[in-house]
Amino acid sequence: MICFQKHANSLLSRVNFYCGASAGALIASLLVLSPHSLETGLNQLYRLAEEVQNQRPFGALTPGFNMAQRLAKIVDDFLPEDIDRANGRLIISVTKQRDWSNRLISEYPSREYLLQCLNATCYVPLYSSNTPPIIDGERYIDGVYSNNLPVPDIPNVHTITISPFSGGAIIAPRDQSAFDWQMIMGQQIINVNIRNVMRGAQSLFPQSLERLGRLYRAGYYDAMLYLLRKGCFEREYQHFIITLLTPFLRHSFLRAPFASTVILTMGIKDLSKVIADQSPSAIKSNEMKAYFGRRIAIDASMSLYQFLIAIRQDGAQLTTEEGETTSHLNGIFYRTIRMMDNGIRPIYVFDGKPPELKSIELDKRMERRAEAEKQHLEAKERGDKADIDRFGRRLVKVTKEQSDECKHLLSLMGVPVVEAPCEAEAQCAELVRAGKAYATATEDMDALTFGSKILVRHMTFSEAKKMPIKEFSLERALKDWEISQDEFVDLCILLGCDYCATIKGIGPKKAFELIKKYKNIETILESIDQKKYAPPDNWLYKEARQLFLRPDTTPGEQFEFTWAEPKVQELVDYLCGQKGFNEDRIRSALDRLQKSRKMALQGRIDSFFKPQGTANKAITEETKKKRKAEEEEKTTTNKKKSTVKKTKKK
Repeated sequence: MICFQKHANSLLSRVNFYCGASAGALIASLLVLSPHSLETGLNQLYRLAEEVQNQRPFGALTPGFNMAQRLAKIVDDFLPEDIDRANGRLIISVTKQRDWSNRLISEYPSREYLLQCLNATCYVPLYSSNTPPIIDGERYIDGVYSNNLPVPDIPNVHTITISPFSGGAIIAPRDQSAFDWQMIMGQQIINVNIRNVMRGAQSLFPQSLERLGRLYRAGYYDAMLYLLRKGCFEREYQHFIITLLTPFLRHSFLRAPFASTVILTMGIKDLSKVIADQSPSAIKSNEMKAYFGRRIAIDASMSLYQFLIAIRQDGAQLTTEEGETTSHLNGIFYRTIRMMDNGIRPIYVFDGKPPELKSIELDKRMERRAEAEKQHLEAKERGDKADIDRFGRRLVKVTKEQSDECKHLLSLMGVPVVEAPCEAEAQCAELVRAGKAYATATEDMDALTFGSKILVRHMTFSEAKKMPIKEFSLERALKDWEISQDEFVDLCILLGCDYCATIKGIGPKKAFELIKKYKNIETILESIDQKKYAPPDNWLYKEARQLFLRPDTTPGEQFEFTWAEPKVQELVDYLCGQKGFNEDRIRSALDRLQKSRKMALQGRIDSFFKPQGTANKAITEETKKKRKAEEEEKTTTNKKKSTVKKTKKK
């Protein structure tokens, strides 16, 4: 439910009823009476689970340990004095011990009455204590035994059921099993498999902290997948019922919310292949030293992602003694110095707020991330190191804190930083257009779609990879193809971009042929067989086109970049004092930085000979005219001499 609180608060505000059986009733009561205390309540349950685990040798069954008493104390602590809000909204399932019939309780005349109901629905015979709680003169036990799916008979409701057991609940684990056996337990369909048996055992005999963390994260991502697939962030219902079915005890400290930026590269699908096939002269390979004296606008978020997924030989990231990741700082520091060693003047551009049009793609990425998390957990359980590494890389995310740390580091190094209002690639392209940078350095090909004349890939890759820098020339490609920038944008949309879907069945070769022939998407839609090539419903290609042609950027003319002297002592204090870097190595690297800064500020030789500005351009035009007149005069003189010679011969 923490996932719902963080990512679907508007949905929770429209919930009419919370229903629960067993421990699910505890969570339901918190959501109704004290939603801001949900994490605190979960922490209390976690401490109880830890206490049970430490009971030797039989856990909660150890003589002298009273589980019901411990749980009643926790419930009493978090339950507020005023419980009026529970009446009519909180529905608790309990089982009458005498005949095992079910009862759904929704009215609570007093706080003590509600306490008894919660104690009863969590009471497991023998496990909890010897005496079940009494409600209205009858003894009641766990509602799981008679109704594990407590949904009131109310018309026109939408019900969301949540369970830790795979089976019929809407939000639940999705087990893959060779057998399709199922059973009904207390009104709920449950799969019959070894994993559910283990889950049942773990709910009574809590496992290690690490195991509880895995269970929590798995449940969190199951909930996130549901919210993404069903669009529950926006959908309106007349009524909502949320039914919680015996959730496991989970610790809020172990939560893994989507609070940070998720970066999975896409850009334009197959664009590099299209350029290689249709305009090979638009691509060339260079060494880093070929960019001596050049200003390069760097997609910072992409670079940070590369640094964070770079796993060392021991399989771990760089961290401080406290476990704080420092791989991003290490990467930014040393790669920046390497670029400046080669005479490059880097400008780091950080992402701003993603455009609204990108929300669909971001949802898909979060869904893929949730699936990767599940695969990662399964790989850990199998002990498959290759899959642990593979899926672990997919879970890497760049947090706002990490971005801010890198901005601070770069400012101390004297390297300019730009915060884009929206997409970093678009801002990089704007800097190139305005002549403030020579090229955009990124792995995302959509920098070309945004209009960057030059794109370079692998600029921030590790030297150990020995990958040459790939340079793409937009102007060369457009000239070879004889198409405009507008037509190129439509080609990129057909290939597949981050902002809208594309036409199924149209691959890169077909897309290129269609743009060459019809010039734009509107004419293509009029000409193709839409039964064979069906365009997406509500296709937002026009909006995507406008986003590429008129992105939200700060005009490049507003920037004046300087590369300041590095603040050596502050850098040592920050990297060594706060982040645990080796001081000798940092000071040695800073010596290189100071030397390379002077080198990077030197101009390229060709800049001394190329005409610059309108005055030089006017001089060049005048020189051309003068040379042309001289050549014409020389040609006329030669013709006259030739005529004189022929006359003499005659």
